[in-house]
Amino acid sequence: MAERNLLADASRILDKARNSEIKGNCTGVLAAEVRSLGYDAAICKSRWDKNPSFPAGEHEYVDTVVGVDRLLVDAGFQSEFEVARPSKTYRAIIQLLPQVFVGQPHRLQQIMVVASEAA
Repeated sequence: MAERNLLADASRILDKARNSEIKGNCTGVLAAEVRSLGYDAAICKSRWDKNPSFPAGEHEYVDTVVGVDRLLVDAGFQSEFEVARPSKTYRAIIQLLPQVFVGQPHRLQQIMVVASEAA
């Protein structure tokens, strides 16, 4: 229930931000608005260095605590999996992913396993 409520709130916030003149960091807007609704939320940034297998990069998401549950909110979830020349299988799997992810870390890990295997 907490995931569904947070997803509804996050989707509404992101739709409003995209339809307004607010440009720039959707994650920052999302975190601020979610906090204004009473959630315990903060922006988290992941960074990694280049290695032979993948390029350096960074990613932002919102880490939210609802009751005793830790929920991650990723505003551009599906787009993070885009690759050049995807196979039909990979494309089909990625199209099943939500635009906005709200869920516990173990659910994200399960999705990552499936997407990685398809890639």
